[in-house]
Amino acid sequence: MHSGKPIRLLYWTEFFWPTIGGVETLAAQVIPVLKKRGYDITVVTTQQFDYPEHEILDETTIHRLPFHEVLRSRDPEAFIRLRRRIGSIRDDVAPDLIHANLYGPSIALHLESNRRAPIPTVVAIHADFSESGGMGGIVHRAFDEAAWVTAVSDATLGDIRSMFPEIQDKSSRIYNGLTAGNAKPTPMPAGPPHILCIGRLIREKGFDVALNAFANVRESFPDARLTVAGDGPERPALEEQARSLGLEGSVTFPGWVEPDSVFDLISRSTVMAIPSRWREPFGLVAIEAALMARPVVAARTGGLAEVVIDGKTGYLVGKENPLALAERLKLLLSQPRLAEGLGQAARKDTIERFSIDANVDAYDALYRRVLDSSLDQSAVPQNAMTGTNQPPPSA
Repeated sequence: MHSGKPIRLLYWTEFFWPTIGGVETLAAQVIPVLKKRGYDITVVTTQQFDYPEHEILDETTIHRLPFHEVLRSRDPEAFIRLRRRIGSIRDDVAPDLIHANLYGPSIALHLESNRRAPIPTVVAIHADFSESGGMGGIVHRAFDEAAWVTAVSDATLGDIRSMFPEIQDKSSRIYNGLTAGNAKPTPMPAGPPHILCIGRLIREKGFDVALNAFANVRESFPDARLTVAGDGPERPALEEQARSLGLEGSVTFPGWVEPDSVFDLISRSTVMAIPSRWREPFGLVAIEAALMARPVVAARTGGLAEVVIDGKTGYLVGKENPLALAERLKLLLSQPRLAEGLGQAARKDTIERFSIDANVDAYDALYRRVLDSSLDQSAVPQNAMTGTNQPPPSA
């Protein structure tokens, strides 16, 4: 089906470039590769900041609509206007297929528009729905109406299958991927050891745990430094915590980091800490560290336990455990050869398991199976099918 002509794909996602986050980074890399494989892609996303409502970037049309503003307003007239706008976009695009990234409330607007004119939809889970709360009904409806459901890790797939057993036979795992791009590993930096944390400064990311661990690390490595890169509502509390622990001179908060500068920041570090306290669906930051051949010490939670192979590409520790985090960090700082070996192993593993091509291969095959209306699981590539939910290599 569709041989010889582009497949029209409507890519529905809560946020999109230049907004920065794991899903946004993934989408920005996936879309150009899909286009080379014969997809005509239109992006529908949330209006943010002063980004234009409509633009064309690298031959991809992007529509930014006031999803959150309208949903918050509860204004029926605004909702009707937005629904008409979505309908007009769908009419113009005439998509063969919809890819809907599910990690926020805008999925409700997709469901409303798709109810009126159904189009086969692949729903991709990029969030932890083990405590879905108020979104439970929306998630259930999204799964019920989807042609297929994907999750970014075995952990997330297991969670959603447990909560929504009806998707057992129309769901699979497709790992996120990342291109190596300008990630060219450099030797471990000379001078004082440098620990890096990077991400949105919210409580769920556990950067307060990292600060407590770092206070312990400095007892053995008094010249060690910690960088907590990123921005968010927890930044004032984290800065106050650093002061109360007497770490002002050894902890820096550089704020938001330009995407093109992330690999350079990682290259100046010795090791990365990912102390997340929530059930991370995947762990793209760990992939970025691995591409720069830097070992990671991460919380054993969610998809992180699949990205980081304990003792082979980094270390996993219990969440909310600053002492365990500190002990593994000190081990790596005290044994540079060990840190270097784990970092090199992490890069090799990431290139093999988490490439952007592997991600696109899996989705390309799945899209075509959906369009052929024949969801024979044996025809979906191995990266897309993990029906047994096998434990990760570190288990």
